[in-house]
Amino acid sequence: MIDELRACRHFYTGDEVRRYRDGRITRNGTDLSRAEIDAAVTNFQPVYDAWVAARAAAEAAKVQRETDAAAIKQDNAVKQLINASPDQIETWITNNVTNLAEAKAVLIRLTKALSAVAREAFVDD
Repeated sequence: MIDELRACRHFYTGDEVRRYRDGRITRNGTDLSRAEIDAAVTNFQPVYDAWVAARAAAEAAKVQRETDAAAIKQDNAVKQLINASPDQIETWITNNVTNLAEAKAVLIRLTKALSAVAREAFVDD
């Protein structure tokens, strides 16, 4: 139970842990029973578990964004696009995109690059 109290960040100090062991936790000047203390921890556990899951999901999403961005940055066409001026981009597309398959390939690269930029710009960390 002491570990649960620490995990829930409900009681931190050694003195508070000793008071729990002795059954001397108070709320509004009234001593709480061991059962009341255990019930408070038990009721808080689902909230804590949801918080841990949300943090893990946010961290996993951040790692995925970083992995995706690194992969996109390795694409030579994307590197050239980043360093090109608008006129150079227009000239390159005019000269190199001559059929539907090439247009799809360029559109996919552009969409991946835009997606990576948008995720970084609009993410709520």
